Amino acid sequence: MSDVSLQPPKPVFLIGMAFLIAFAPMLAALAPRGLFLLPSLVGLLGWGGLFSLKQQAPQIQKTLLFGLISVSILMVISPLWGFDPDVITLARPMRILPLLLGTYLCFTACYAHRLHLAPMVSRWLPVGVLIAGLIILTDLLANSIIYDIVHGPGQRSPFPTIMSHLNRGILSYGFFALIAFAFLIRDIKTLPKEPLRFCSLIALIILSAAIFFKTESQSTQIIFLLAPLIALLVPCWWQKGWVPISLIFSAILIGAPFIAQAMYDFLPPISETIEWLKHGYAPQRMEIWDFIARRALEHPWLGHGIDATRHITDFDVPHIYQKENTILHPHNFLLQIWIEFGLLGAVLYSAIFTLAVRKLWQRLNTTQIRISTTIVFAFIIVAAMSYGMWQSWWIGLAGLVFAISTIILPSTYDNKSPT
Repeated sequence: MSDVSLQPPKPVFLIGMAFLIAFAPMLAALAPRGLFLLPSLVGLLGWGGLFSLKQQAPQIQKTLLFGLISVSILMVISPLWGFDPDVITLARPMRILPLLLGTYLCFTACYAHRLHLAPMVSRWLPVGVLIAGLIILTDLLANSIIYDIVHGPGQRSPFPTIMSHLNRGILSYGFFALIAFAFLIRDIKTLPKEPLRFCSLIALIILSAAIFFKTESQSTQIIFLLAPLIALLVPCWWQKGWVPISLIFSAILIGAPFIAQAMYDFLPPISETIEWLKHGYAPQRMEIWDFIARRALEHPWLGHGIDATRHITDFDVPHIYQKENTILHPHNFLLQIWIEFGLLGAVLYSAIFTLAVRKLWQRLNTTQIRISTTIVFAFIIVAAMSYGMWQSWWIGLAGLVFAISTIILPSTYDNKSPT
């Protein structure tokens, strides 16, 4: 099969794709829930560009396709064993499936056009990220003035010290900033010879530091703190580096209900003595994880069905930190997999992760492995502490970030297949 990325498509499609990618950080800063739509738009533009020129469709990404199809089947059949057939239905999967299709279209389209997109995206995306950062910092310093203009009055807490309504946008900025940073340092040796790129990098670092110290989004702070550490420690130089990473991830996922209960037995009192953890509701989160873990183990093999936590009203809550007996989602994707799909889901997700990481090590060079694993692990860490994995904006953000990552340093992908 010939590499369609070497055949020049119509510029209008490329410009449209690059514009949407560069616009994504600004959309995230202004209205992050709108991110759910962008992967589908980018993907349709890219595929449309190929079909309009009667070129081949983008190369099938087998690992990604296997993962999306497997998860989709699991979602669709989970109502068969759901704890209540009146509430565990196909309604939720039918809303999620188009989003997953959009992520596949986006990833394959960005990969197919990566060589043509790289020059535009490498220039436009950092600009979009810097503009988004300025929007966010303005809101943080000026009592959400831009947020109020976009969303209208009365759409947030009236107390100026509560800025949690900005957290989705700030978290999205954190991931886009990682990618922009990778673009800007892609060739570190030539950086001093390119004043504009050098100044953009300095501006990004200063802006991100200001947001880091001002934001209430601890997930974003964790990204900024751990991303350099992940990039430094990941064994990208080791040919079998994917093996221990996959084993550790699988062990944590399969053991998640037991780990959660053990954490609740010892850590909440300690976390209460650390202001940063207490401010981030760490004791409450651990209590949530504990009662969800215990409920998940009541049906350990297949779980309770998709979106179970939204409909369970009688969790066994100790009521030490968590007042209600209900919770929308576990704030932890590992436990969400367990309570919805049980051990079957845990094993399936472990297999998908192992296949994906193995492909990274087989197909990419050390620089690309370092960039890809940093982005992937940043997502995993955030997903293990905060948002529900079926939130549409979160799926859209993940789809965009992983697709854009295929454009970074495109020369490293030549004659190779991504995951």
